[in-house]
Amino acid sequence: MSNFDDLPLVLTPRETAKILRCGKSTIYEQLRCNNIAHLRLGRRILIPRASLMTMLESANDGQHPELLKSEESASSEARK
Repeated sequence: MSNFDDLPLVLTPRETAKILRCGKSTIYEQLRCNNIAHLRLGRRILIPRASLMTMLESANDGQHPELLKSEESASSEARK
């Protein structure tokens, strides 16, 4: 998906994982740590498109150091 405007207003964790090209378990871990803004409607978890875009844009500015830590730990585990 080349354009975020084509995405629905809210995404499921599975859709978010596909967009970010990571595993579903990684998304759930980030949700549990409140690193990804989300809504909980009953048992359903929804991730607003706008908050995902903001998070990605601020990651380039160094505003989300926890994202960098997650990426570093994932890459170090992959090397083992």
